[in-house]
Amino acid sequence: MNKNAEYYLSLKYIYVIKKVHYKGEVFYQATHNELDKYAFYGVGSTPREAKADLDEVKKDLFSYYVNRGYEINEPDK
Repeated sequence: MNKNAEYYLSLKYIYVIKKVHYKGEVFYQATHNELDKYAFYGVGSTPREAKADLDEVKKDLFSYYVNRGYEINEPDK
């Protein structure tokens, strides 16, 4: 099976959303346990915005990783 970026985008990763307090600011951060949280993360003023930001990051990084032959973890079954 050819595991391209679209393949990884079709997988059902579980979202982890955290409310973050930093230097007087409050925002939300979205990550996935299976993916590197320092590369694959999204932020926003609401949980929905953080999730949408992470979805955009995944589109870019999955393509980047696949093109360079980097390993991408898949969700736990």
